[in-house]
Order: sequence, then structure tokens, then C-alpha cells
Amino acid sequence: MKDKYPAANAFGDLNVVYKYGELDPAPLNLKEYGHLAADNEFFYVRPGRKEINGHRYYMVIKAPVNLQVGVEHTFVKDNPSLRAQLEYDGEVAGLFAEGTIHLTKGWPEFTGVFKLKEGAFQAEGDFEFKEVKKN
Repeated sequence: MKDKYPAANAFGDLNVVYKYGELDPAPLNLKEYGHLAADNEFFYVRPGRKEINGHRYYMVIKAPVNLQVGVEHTFVKDNPSLRAQLEYDGEVAGLFAEGTIHLTKGWPEFTGVFKLKEGAFQAEGDFEFKEVKKN
């Protein structure tokens, strides 16, 4: 995604497990600031580029702040409002990854789970926004 993202302005937790083909799963657990953000229109789950076990993983999710809670939403290709991107070792797996996101809590403490897939690359996990600061 080549969007301009707001500065990381949310405190919270993000847990992701990356899987690529037959490689061992690569877990990533992030706390505090730097990987969650929100503005007036969208919230973002973005661990950014991380190297784990010698491989570079990248993931970002963009979703509208009014995404309905308690419903599983499907990422649909070419939907600029609800989308995800995955990269593995610097190769863009897809600007529009397939998958789902399910919120259990909405604005301003977004909480939910996601599952993404693009080719042999998969990412799944959960997130919890604990505080969103005004930019």
C-alpha cells in the first residue's frame, strides 16, 4: 500500500504468526507504540518490516473506523477502504491480500483477529488498541 499513514498514535498489543510454505511459523509479539494507528477515517494494523529467522516479513491492514463489530469482514480485491498487504523477503505478495478481519470492539479501542493469505504467504493474529492519542 502506498497510502500515507498517520503517525503511530495508538498504544496496544499485536500478535502475528507469519507462515510461508513449509518454513517454520514465525511469531511476532509487539506491545506499546509503533505498530497501531488511527485517524478520523481508518485504523491501521502495521507491524511494518520485521526480520525473523533470517527472513523479512511485511504486513499492513487498513480498515474503516466504522467497521461493524461482531461480523467477519472479507478483504476484497481492489477495495481501497478495507485491505491488507503482505510481503515476504522484499517481494510484494500482493497489494490486496485475501482474508478476513473480525472486530470484537470498535472505536477507539479496536480489538479483533485477522487471517490473511497471498499465495504461499499467510499471516494471522490478534490486536488490541488500548489508547489512541490525537495527532
